Amino acid sequence: MRALFYFLLLAVSSTVAADDGKADKKFEDKELKKLQGRWQVIRYIAGNHEQQGIPGKEVIIKGGTIKTNFERGLLIVEGEFVIDTTGRPKKLIASYVEPNKTKRKVSFIYTFDDEQLLLGTSFFRNAPLDFCDADTFIRLKRMKD
Repeated sequence: MRALFYFLLLAVSSTVAADDGKADKKFEDKELKKLQGRWQVIRYIAGNHEQQGIPGKEVIIKGGTIKTNFERGLLIVEGEFVIDTTGRPKKLIASYVEPNKTKRKVSFIYTFDDEQLLLGTSFFRNAPLDFCDADTFIRLKRMKD
């Protein structure tokens, strides 16, 4: 009898876990869809200093690619990304190649605020656990096509 109980408990747990996987994939697809489009940088802060010359620049997210028209060497010029929606805050991990052919990977945390996207990162440390740990912030506004 006890063995039957454990078997049923395991079966129910497996079904719930499978449903959670489908729900996670659905949520991730929804998040990826929200990220798509043209974004305009409206604020860029690095090391507690407002960065000049960056607001107004564009970030284009299409599929799993991200492109910017920032100056080379300042941020990603063109690369690929994946998102991780399993934790809070959600993460966007970008991979790109610098002009000198050095491969880089930067982990951002992100959140949406209406039609704005807030990214946070630490370029010189491990990925931030939350926005309090980040030393670089980029606020973007969705552009109309």
